[in-house]
Amino acid sequence: MRSIVILAIFSGIAVTAGLFLSAYFLVLKKENKLMFGLLGALFLAISLRIAKSIFYFMTDIPTVGVAIGFVGLASIGPLIFLYIKYSSNQNKKLKGIEFLHFLFPLLGFFPVWLLGGWMPTYFYISATSLLTIYLMISWWQFSKTEYKQSVSKQWNRLVLISVSLIWSAFVFQHVSDGILQYAIGAALASVLMYILLFFAVKNPVLFPKWNKVNINEEVISKIKFALEKEKVYQKPAITLSQLANEISEPSYILSKAIKAEFGKSFPELMNHYRIRDVKNRLSTTNGLSLIHISEPTR
Repeated sequence: MRSIVILAIFSGIAVTAGLFLSAYFLVLKKENKLMFGLLGALFLAISLRIAKSIFYFMTDIPTVGVAIGFVGLASIGPLIFLYIKYSSNQNKKLKGIEFLHFLFPLLGFFPVWLLGGWMPTYFYISATSLLTIYLMISWWQFSKTEYKQSVSKQWNRLVLISVSLIWSAFVFQHVSDGILQYAIGAALASVLMYILLFFAVKNPVLFPKWNKVNINEEVISKIKFALEKEKVYQKPAITLSQLANEISEPSYILSKAIKAEFGKSFPELMNHYRIRDVKNRLSTTNGLSLIHISEPTR
């Protein structure tokens, strides 16, 4: 019993933090309302599903509580799909037909609440199965999307990984035999919520004021010129200090500027441009050997 109480407290804190972050994105965040609204609703949906688990293994949860948990679970799939779809563009609202994604969560609420018996289990399994499909489509959508900021791509990848693992925790709950295992499943989902919350707060796209880095635009321009025009990445074994000397800026400023603008470390940025350069040359050359392509341009 003591273990279950500890797991309940651990999961409860995650739910509370998720609800606060959800409120921030839904109510306080003013720019890009659609993207942040979908993200806030996603945090809310996950929090409701985990909260249902806590009440389920700690007390006799009323059927309306089970129904609310179902709405949370059944909404995760549509929300992650729509969030990934709209996080890279400036659409201000959903298309009318896209609201049909939420028909199952809304209609399923009433039989889960009113009928009881085997009905909640049936609807929960159905919602988890649909989440599987939505996750696969979301991963496909993510792979096809071009992001202007690499930090946004990294964040969305983390969201997809975390929601996929949260899904696996819910599946574990479906196949668990006892209350303790069910509570462990909720705790595992909560761990992933903590990870998401931590990286959300650290993300400069989501919280730009909290993670503000004062970088002169002139430094960014120098870096881009060195990459795009001078192609410094083609120099063998170039270091951060060498580039800093070339553009007459301190190394620590250069490192911060690269992280803020590109979301990468200096070696990652060099490798990114080298790979991109090879891909471009492969697509524009005919019959040249890989050895020739791999040589730096003169």
